[in-house]
Amino acid sequence: TTGEELLSLCIVLKESFFYDKSEIYTSSMSTKCNEIIKSGAFSLKKAEVNLANYERYQGKTDFHGYYTVQNNMGFWDTKLLSNVTFLEPLSVFNSPPDNMHLVLFRNRMLYYNPTIQNKVLGNIYKSLSPEGFLIVGAKENLAKTSYSERFKIINESERIYKK
Repeated sequence: TTGEELLSLCIVLKESFFYDKSEIYTSSMSTKCNEIIKSGAFSLKKAEVNLANYERYQGKTDFHGYYTVQNNMGFWDTKLLSNVTFLEPLSVFNSPPDNMHLVLFRNRMLYYNPTIQNKVLGNIYKSLSPEGFLIVGAKENLAKTSYSERFKIINESERIYKK
C-alpha cells in the first residue's frame, strides 16, 4: 500500500542493470493507494529504516539520490516508476498479466480464506511463465492450499517458490 517494496525492487533492478529490460506490473488494494505510490510521497519517519535496508542490501550509490524532501515529506524519484504499469486494484482476482517471470505476493494471503487463497493462487499460477517464481510473505506458505504440489520450494525461510 505504500509502494516501498515496489520502489525497492525498482532500485535493485536499476542497480543490477536489469531495469531497462524489465516490465513491472503492480496492483494494490485501492485506486487511492496506486495514486499515493505514483506521487512518490512517503513519511520521513520511514527514511531511516529505508536507508538501513539499502545499506544492508549494499547499494551501489548514495541512497539519498533516490528521493527528495519537501515540507517534512519524502518524495521518491518517480523516474523509478517509468517501467511500472499500475493495474486495476485487486486484479489478481480477475485476469493478471500472462507470462510473468516473478510474482511478489507478500503478506496478502493472510487476509483471505482458503477458498479465495486457492482462487488467487490459481490465477497467479496461470499467469506465471514456465519456471516462473512466486514469493509470498514470511508468515505465509502454500502448504495448506491446493497448489502446494504445483510449486517447488526454492527457499522455505524466504517463502520463494518455483512453478
